[in-house]
Amino acid sequence: MSRADVPRTPWPKVLVEIARSSAAGLFHRKGMALFSLAAAFGIWFVIQDVENPRIQRCFPEDCSRAIPVEAVNADQYIPTSTFTVGVQVEGREADVRKLVPDDFRATIDVKGITPGVPQDRQVKVTSKDGIRILSVNPPTIPVSVEPVVEKQFDVVVNRVGQLPAGFVEDDVKVDPPQVTVRGLQADLATIASVNLDVNLSSQRDGVAVIDNELVARSVTGTKVDVSITPKRAKVTLSVRQDFVQRTLPVVPVLAGQPAAGYRIVGISVEPSSVFVSGPADKMATLTQLSTEALQITNATGEIRRLQNIDAPANLSLDRRTVTVIVQVKAIECAASTTGAACGTFTLQVAPLPEGQPPGLVISGPLRVNVQLTGPLTVLDTIAPGQITAKVQLGGAVAGTASYPVTVSIPSNLASQGVKAEQPAPIQITLTSP
Repeated sequence: MSRADVPRTPWPKVLVEIARSSAAGLFHRKGMALFSLAAAFGIWFVIQDVENPRIQRCFPEDCSRAIPVEAVNADQYIPTSTFTVGVQVEGREADVRKLVPDDFRATIDVKGITPGVPQDRQVKVTSKDGIRILSVNPPTIPVSVEPVVEKQFDVVVNRVGQLPAGFVEDDVKVDPPQVTVRGLQADLATIASVNLDVNLSSQRDGVAVIDNELVARSVTGTKVDVSITPKRAKVTLSVRQDFVQRTLPVVPVLAGQPAAGYRIVGISVEPSSVFVSGPADKMATLTQLSTEALQITNATGEIRRLQNIDAPANLSLDRRTVTVIVQVKAIECAASTTGAACGTFTLQVAPLPEGQPPGLVISGPLRVNVQLTGPLTVLDTIAPGQITAKVQLGGAVAGTASYPVTVSIPSNLASQGVKAEQPAPIQITLTSP
């Protein structure tokens, strides 16, 4: 008969036979198995006693008192003092060395004590599993009780830190606004306020809701140990930015005119801008700062002066003075046929807009000051309208921006030596009609 012809035993039956034979072997050798198990436990206990023996020691190690005692069954009375105890414990060395005060609960039953009459009561201390309490130091404590007193206190927000520069409180709401405080009459008498601490240094523009635990404090700020109901409160704090910080340009103000035959060829300020902070309503409309007027009457050369900045009230500046430099030079112009002296002449011109975008209009009138140089006899004959200017608005969008201005001199005046200083770009506001 070939191997393939031998009938195969089903797998479930094979597994049952293996289990049955294993159980029979274990039954016949159970005595040896139990002996091995007991030996293993014995060896483990020996190792534990060698590497992690049971020890006895004080808690704390210096045998002082560090475990707070809790009064139970106080009803409407309360102990007049707080108590702490120390203990002698036994346990595995590794467990004993890790003990902390929170691993213990010390209680004293004050039920039946007559108010105002001290009585010795036993202290009971329990600990976590594996730690046995051998003794308590002291084992009894003289306890005196008094009736519990209740009083209502307003919740006062105690601000810790300061808001960042430029921010102010806009509104503060506390929930609940009042709480019930229970404790000894003597303790309640020392309470100056019940505080909800709020850290302002992390607050920014907007509304914040802060939930914190309430604390009763004395006049000196010391915490008073009383019961507060409820224990926590919320404050809704609205903060807004009251001070705005910005860098603004400084524009010099001049008084008087240079000497005859001289003109201003350059004005500069060092530094050209300053850092300014102030109330948001004042800063909203402030685009530049001016200096006190610098007198240039009859000037024939460079003037360099340290000038005060004329700033509105309630503004803070990183500096209060700047250096104003005015360049004054003799007027140079083409010689006239009459040999007249050269001079300067300033007139106001209304520039004509070019390339104004459709759908946008210019807000307010346009004006630009144009300084002319040339023979005085010719300058005296110039009539309004002879000098024209144009401002390019191509590509402009709604809003306020600077746009370049081009001044034109008629050829008949140019041929007689009249020149124009091209003015700086002017500010123009474009709006929808």
